[in-house]
Amino acid sequence: MSYGEAEWRNYLLNHRIIETQSEAKRRDAVMGLLRSLLPSFTRLCATKNNQKQDDFDCQLLPFGSYGLGAHVAGGDIDVVMLAPMSIRRSDFIQFFSKILKSQPRVFEVEIVAHASVPIIKCVIDSIDIDISFITLQMTSVPVDIDLLNDNFLHDMEGTCLASADGPRVNQFILKHIYPNDMPAFVLALQCIKHWAKQRGIYNKPMGYLNGGSWTLLLVKTYFLKRSQSTSNNILEYSQTSRSARSSPLLTSDIESRPSSSASAYSTTNSASSSPIATPANAFLSPARTITFISLLESFYTIWSSWPWPDPVILTKSIPIILGQPTSDTNTLDNIEDFRDSLLPIVTPCYPVNNASPFVTKSTLAVMTKELQRADHILKSSDFARPTEMMDKFFKPLNLVKEYKHFIKVTVSCDTGKSHDIWSRRMKTYLPRLVQLLESLEEVKIARPFTQSYASCAHYRTRYDKDALRHGEELAEMDSIGPLEPGSLFINCFLIGLEFMDHCKMNETLVDMSEINEDFSNQIDSRMNAKDSDVFVHLDAIKRRQVAVLIQNSVT
Repeated sequence: MSYGEAEWRNYLLNHRIIETQSEAKRRDAVMGLLRSLLPSFTRLCATKNNQKQDDFDCQLLPFGSYGLGAHVAGGDIDVVMLAPMSIRRSDFIQFFSKILKSQPRVFEVEIVAHASVPIIKCVIDSIDIDISFITLQMTSVPVDIDLLNDNFLHDMEGTCLASADGPRVNQFILKHIYPNDMPAFVLALQCIKHWAKQRGIYNKPMGYLNGGSWTLLLVKTYFLKRSQSTSNNILEYSQTSRSARSSPLLTSDIESRPSSSASAYSTTNSASSSPIATPANAFLSPARTITFISLLESFYTIWSSWPWPDPVILTKSIPIILGQPTSDTNTLDNIEDFRDSLLPIVTPCYPVNNASPFVTKSTLAVMTKELQRADHILKSSDFARPTEMMDKFFKPLNLVKEYKHFIKVTVSCDTGKSHDIWSRRMKTYLPRLVQLLESLEEVKIARPFTQSYASCAHYRTRYDKDALRHGEELAEMDSIGPLEPGSLFINCFLIGLEFMDHCKMNETLVDMSEINEDFSNQIDSRMNAKDSDVFVHLDAIKRRQVAVLIQNSVT
């Protein structure tokens, strides 16, 4: 029994998972502030390029969870600046960051230039903001620009093309969900994201899914549900929509088990190969086609039993643009991003990529188990009150209870800068360690935990420092050697291990020395002179030590 939409919404509000109206207005005010800076930015660019400021316009477009209205409390805001061809990325980095720094409400302005999607990061009213940049081949950018028009992609340089993916997917989703269905979709997505965070399966670099990946799975669920709910009145609706294009979803995308062999490229663009060619925000919109409860229940029913690695495809065919060669690229198997993928989710806009590229055998098994658990709870009739069911559904993962054996990866740094860098980096390296552990015949599951445990430890001698770097505690130690006091920034990552049944019965000792050496060598190969203060150590620990680690970590 899943109870009603009102109960779920009130639960999220009462537990401060989603924002109140006043908090939502604060975000709108942040977007208003950012947009108010555009005239100053265009003025600086016009002066540099010897143009008149009135000759062109830039736009700031929110996307991601906030762009869909599906953000949760404390979430960040993703924004893209759309600029005409006269403005370069260097102008954006130089001028817009300078303008941000001059604002009294803007803090922690940081330029992340060397990334696949370069951004300017900042904090406004305690809200994290990530601003990306796209140059479009046009003289001025209109307010109502349609980024799904593939003509904008011709001659677009690679960094802008990568930066356009998120905003284009956002517009794709908004275009293909009917306005009357949007409240149900948004609430379901907020529930799913919070559930995934609580259950420790919300982190793309560590082998799970991120907000974008979970969103695409919900979009696919919506398409499948809507095709079922509208199957009885397709003819009636199409007769009143003669001016709209037909919907391929109704005939070609209702298959619940697509396969890569059927994923041929089309010669049409991404808009014409979309599952619902009629814009969802068209003046003619049907009444509500789904309910929140049916959408949420269907999500867990579908994905708890999906036959991976069958791919999830939202469009009738894989989108391409006119003039793109199609030889040797007619199936997902021929696209590098999908080779050997265990959980392929195909993004719906050109150029397609895999929204879940780091999934391993263990993280796939973990996510499937969590989806099955949620599906069972939603279908259960054992709860006397709605809050009892929701408390269990959103119950945080207890890693100490779930696992007996753990691998601890200790990353220690002398400086806070190195600590910040390697706290991010290690998340991307852990899937490789998981794969190494999966290669051991004794290991059934190697589950990386998305939360790390940070602390700042003080030492008195070099001996103390070396002990800390190897994951040891100093409380019971006597200092040895001359005094050389200092501090270490420490971050610990955990991987829970589940062994094969025969290993449990026979209490088999598992030799992980080769795994340790192999992973350490890989980490060393990724270090340079700037990482001289960084030390990474692996060791095996038990439940009791994990409990102490959690207790001593900085919250």
